[in-house]
Amino acid sequence: MIGFTAEYDKGKIVLQENEIQHADWFEVGDMPQIPGSISISRKLIDWFIGNNK
Repeated sequence: MIGFTAEYDKGKIVLQENEIQHADWFEVGDMPQIPGSISISRKLIDWFIGNNK
């Protein structure tokens, strides 16, 4: 498994339903329950929070 980050430039964000069924945006201080510390998704979340305090 691999993970990526990207920078958002501008424009409307459109969910491509043939690629993903559900998506949400969260504020750093209002995160839902997140995966365990060993997962790649958790590493990306921790990196994002650490760089956006």
